[in-house]
Amino acid sequence: MTEVIEVNRERFSFCSTKLENPIKKQMPAKNPRINIVLDMSLYKNVQFLAEKDGVSLSSKARELIKEAMEIHEDIYLSAIAEERERTFDKTSALTHEEVWS
Repeated sequence: MTEVIEVNRERFSFCSTKLENPIKKQMPAKNPRINIVLDMSLYKNVQFLAEKDGVSLSSKARELIKEAMEIHEDIYLSAIAEERERTFDKTSALTHEEVWS
C-alpha cells in the first residue's frame, strides 16, 4: 500500500504493508533483527574485533551491545545503591532477628 501526502506543497510517499493480524505473522528469522548505520571507523573497529575473535560481524556487534547493556545496568543499580546508602537511617533499620523471625 502506498500513501502519498502533501505537506507545505511537498509530496511524501510512504509504502507499508498492512497485516491482518500481525501477532500471528511469523518473522522469517528466529531472533528479531535491527539495522544500524555505523561510521567507517566504528565499522572497521568492529570488523577488526570480529576477525580477531573469529566470529561474524553480527555476533561481535551483539556481544558488544550486551556488554554495553550490562555497563548501563551496573551504572543504574550503582546510583540506586548510592542513594539508598545516602538516605540510610540506622535507627529505623530492622535487626537480623526482626527480619528473619
